[in-house]
Amino acid sequence: MQADTADGTRGRRKAPGALLGSERAFDFVNKYLLVMILIAVCIGFSIALPNSFFTWENFRTVGNEQIVVVLLALGATLPLIVGEFDLGVGYVLGIGQALVVGFISRDGFGITGSIVLGLVLCGLVGLFNGILVVKFRISALIATLATGSILTGVVFAYTGGQVLYGNVPKAYIQIARGEALGLPLPIWYALGIVIVLAVFYSFVPTGRRMYAIGGNRQAALLSGIKVDRLIIASFVGSAVLAGFAGVMISSRLGSAQPGLGPQFLLPAFAAAFLGATTIRPGRFNLVGTVVAVYTLAFAITGLQQSGVPSWFEYVFNGIALIVAVGLSNQVVQLRQRRARRRRLRAFSDRGHESEQDAGSPAAAATPAGGGVPGAGES
Repeated sequence: MQADTADGTRGRRKAPGALLGSERAFDFVNKYLLVMILIAVCIGFSIALPNSFFTWENFRTVGNEQIVVVLLALGATLPLIVGEFDLGVGYVLGIGQALVVGFISRDGFGITGSIVLGLVLCGLVGLFNGILVVKFRISALIATLATGSILTGVVFAYTGGQVLYGNVPKAYIQIARGEALGLPLPIWYALGIVIVLAVFYSFVPTGRRMYAIGGNRQAALLSGIKVDRLIIASFVGSAVLAGFAGVMISSRLGSAQPGLGPQFLLPAFAAAFLGATTIRPGRFNLVGTVVAVYTLAFAITGLQQSGVPSWFEYVFNGIALIVAVGLSNQVVQLRQRRARRRRLRAFSDRGHESEQDAGSPAAAATPAGGGVPGAGES
């Protein structure tokens, strides 16, 4: 296929099939690059450290120990989908683990009632944050940080600054330490949550509306979407997931510790932003967040088993957050550029086809002002 160039010569145009094939290959790499990196990290460290890294116990341990980060990263992702930040998820984890263990060990509540009450109270924190953001127009960064500071004070007041560890029943500890089908229970919990959330945001109209809010809030509002209500719901969901992460870590430790929680904030957000570069590039998504959590986790594990000091984990997570934010911004810009190119190419192709039709014998024989007879009749 040829087309006229600017100087009037005939230039070779790429066949539509070749363009389509190259775009598909690019899209595939763009969507699954982080998955490929995760596989490459696991293979590389397995070859380098076969006796420590390439073992079932190592993969099982990393998978289980990262569940708290997975839950917190999922919680951070929900407000990001609607275009907001929740920097309080770490603090909600802290209040969640303190309240649930305190209800059980000091107040004599049952395990189920303590967990439900703790998650409800965490949800109320998310509701409060959402109201501050949408009703009082306070920046989400300021509102959630301020709430987090308040929660820190509440935790220290409730625990007296002491670790709560007495009278914690074994049944509560087994919530995080139990197993099913050869895998720790927390892995099954997280898998179920990821599946439910992925289905909700991909196939349920409300979930797709939340993505519409994050894409263009004003357009979503004009289209009739209840923007404020869905933003508040995102903060509530985020807080409940953070509270459940608190249940998981307190069950695993068999105690509640004041000051626990904020240290998980950085890896959670690094995973959320890095996850926006994969599966659904340019959009925050739940599956991508999980892939990012384990990409970072296995990389850190391999480095530590190679002899890198433990403090490097903090440096690594900080670098990962910077890189993740930069990459996610680049992916968004790349999607916008490619969309513009597609529109321009489609416009150019339509124009080229119109020129060919205008020069054809059939077009020359068509009466002026007419068309194919009967074409407009039904």
